[in-house]
Amino acid sequence: MASDPQLVKRLGTVLAAYPDLEARRMFGGACFTLNGNMCMGVHNRNLVIRVGQPIADALMKEPHVRPMDLTGKVMKAWATVLPEGIQHDADLLAYAKLAYEFVGTLPRK
Repeated sequence: MASDPQLVKRLGTVLAAYPDLEARRMFGGACFTLNGNMCMGVHNRNLVIRVGQPIADALMKEPHVRPMDLTGKVMKAWATVLPEGIQHDADLLAYAKLAYEFVGTLPRK
């Protein structure tokens, strides 16, 4: 996944308080993993977050959130947040925290 370097830098900055997240290059882009599980990443100028199906379904009601579809097939339990929804660092952090909290419940890989 291609990644906007400015968004990757912003995300890394707002996630500084979460030292257990590991920044990685994956699929040609940037992502963050927690306990070996992919948690969130940047695809082009969008934030992609792994939040579980119930939260992903609820987020679809927000105007700047879409299903995550990188290959023509929607990835369940994930959401894509468009740039308009993450213009402010507080919004970026709020979405990232949803992913962090969900992925923190998954077994370690």
